Amino acid sequence: AVQGLRAIRERVLAGESFEDLAREHSDDPSASRGGDLGVFGRGDMDVAFETAAFGLAAPGDLSEIVRSRFGYHLIQLAERVEDRVRARHILKTLPSGEAEWEAARREAEILVDSLRAGADFARVARENSDDRASAARGGEVGIFALKDMTEDVRAILGGLGAGETSDAVEAADGLHIFRVLERFPPGRPSFEEAREEARAAARSAKQQAALKEYIEELRRETYVERPAPSE
Repeated sequence: AVQGLRAIRERVLAGESFEDLAREHSDDPSASRGGDLGVFGRGDMDVAFETAAFGLAAPGDLSEIVRSRFGYHLIQLAERVEDRVRARHILKTLPSGEAEWEAARREAEILVDSLRAGADFARVARENSDDRASAARGGEVGIFALKDMTEDVRAILGGLGAGETSDAVEAADGLHIFRVLERFPPGRPSFEEAREEARAAARSAKQQAALKEYIEELRRETYVERPAPSE
């Protein structure tokens, strides 16, 4: 199996179609789709498979031969589709009257100026945000994918680096002020994801060690001394 995959890998590197070779040689149900597994995230796949897949840098890159609990794999990166951020926000709900709306926008702009001048975002969020659930956490809204945001919010957050504060962004529920705490480009795990991956690897290593010890114990218990053949 390994030698066959190595030969396929060389053929792909030489210019043959990964999809065609997957249809012809893969034992996975995805063979009918040219090996296409669709979009998956961290934690969705076998640890060994996932580590190799997320280690690929650019579309078209090929992995080495990867062994998982399901067998041996050759992985080609098709595309990366997710860019995520960890952020805080402040929400100012919009009143119905035009004059009140202008006052709310001016208040939001003053908050933006104070934040960019160095005010503590968590404190300002706790004191001013109308989203009381996240306000209690200093405006923390966790990690989310930009693709899940509205186009306006996505455009704003997509241009912010870690530590930067947005202008007041109008959305259906009011005016938002965002601060990006951390960016996770496609393929890079968050701390929580990396920690869980390490835990999974540790569990796997412990299970393998326990299995090895069990097999050794069985060998000791079932060892039968054979008499030397008579001359």
